[in-house]
Amino acid sequence: EPGLHDAPRWVDAEKILYATRSADGVSLENVAKLRNADGSGLPRVVGGTSSSGASSVYLETTPDPARFLRIIDVAGRGSLRLQRFDESGEPPPPERVLREEPEPDVLDMRLSPDGHLMAYVVDEGGTPEVFLTRFPSGDGKWQVSQGGGRLPRWDPQGGTLYFVAGTGPAQRSMVAVAVDAREPIPAGGRQTLFDLQGVELDSSGSAGGL
Repeated sequence: EPGLHDAPRWVDAEKILYATRSADGVSLENVAKLRNADGSGLPRVVGGTSSSGASSVYLETTPDPARFLRIIDVAGRGSLRLQRFDESGEPPPPERVLREEPEPDVLDMRLSPDGHLMAYVVDEGGTPEVFLTRFPSGDGKWQVSQGGGRLPRWDPQGGTLYFVAGTGPAQRSMVAVAVDAREPIPAGGRQTLFDLQGVELDSSGSAGGL
């Protein structure tokens, strides 16, 4: 299908969730779609447009196949929303997840494998940092990174969170932190795995295949 597509996520063994926006990058077709993985049938819109067609749409599936997370642009800030979709009708309005006031500017997020914790990146004061909260309640806020953090990723068991530490190409490194699932706080020391000096992140925070 025409347009630009990104953020593919498996919903189950047969369906893929992904983001699509128009090729010109400025129209309002900035939506989340669901499609059969074998290419059969037509894609179905399951998340409506954001307030700005030029913004990226970040998606994350949840243990409940009828719900997914997305970051939408609201007045130039990334707002985290939980989207439900109904096979039989139009997608309902998305629900707010984080309870903080004012609502933080979210750049990225990843759920733990069991879906009980969420790692997310917030830009506070010009320096992105990685935080943890409970999901789906959004209760609590625990800071994981210090001095800059991006691209949080969980290990398959959920006991370790990886992220890119640092604020500039000369200081970046890949870091691992043990996380206690019972209390979402860093349970172990921070371990630097390897340097990422000179690696550039794009506007979404991505760095090559990370």
